[in-house]
Amino acid sequence: MSTKRKIGKKQNENVFTLFLTNILLVIISIIAFLHCYTGFLDLHDFMFTAVYTNPVCKGEETKAVDMLYKIYNHYIKHIEEMPLNFVEIANTDGEER
Repeated sequence: MSTKRKIGKKQNENVFTLFLTNILLVIISIIAFLHCYTGFLDLHDFMFTAVYTNPVCKGEETKAVDMLYKIYNHYIKHIEEMPLNFVEIANTDGEER
């Protein structure tokens, strides 16, 4: 079957079919964008409500910072316990890196 038979027999039918196809693709793209965007907004609202501004979570922030300091200080004292690629970085760029 030739291309002309698939989308139209005349020039104006070809143009009209391609025009409609492009319009449909734009509409589908907009719908997909809106679907993703509303999902993003839902996640954003959840994160602010359940995590960022939640008093229980806010109370855990100092614990998390303390834990990171402890891990950092441990590995500064025991560089050989880190994965090999980090040991190489510490040997090349200095232990504090």
